[in-house]
Amino acid sequence: MFVLALEVDDGDTSRLFTVAETERIWTELTAILPVGLPAVAPFEHWGAALANKPGVVTLYERPAPAVTS
Repeated sequence: MFVLALEVDDGDTSRLFTVAETERIWTELTAILPVGLPAVAPFEHWGAALANKPGVVTLYERPAPAVTS
């Protein structure tokens, strides 16, 4: 079973949302991820890779803030 974990961090607090592939929102959520986060590949790409080799895949990680002096 696929489970998508989304962490939303606004700097002061963070929340973790989990969505299993059996939930009604799964299809819509995985379809809109590449729209909101263009660096995320469509589900067909990473889902197929995980089906062949189960594990954990990081789909998107926000870049660290630039260090200023």
